[in-house]
Amino acid sequence: MIKANDLSSKHDKTLSDILTVPPKSGIKWDDVKSLINNLGGKVKMVMALDENLF
Repeated sequence: MIKANDLSSKHDKTLSDILTVPPKSGIKWDDVKSLINNLGGKVKMVMALDENLF
């Protein structure tokens, strides 16, 4: 399990920006993906060609 103090300062700032109510604007998607990957998750990109798919 990764603890908050194990995060880099960049990941810590991204997490803080996400959890702020309301979340801060301007959070970069690449920073969110990097945080998720660092926490052991995976981001799967899906491109929908049919708008009725979802």
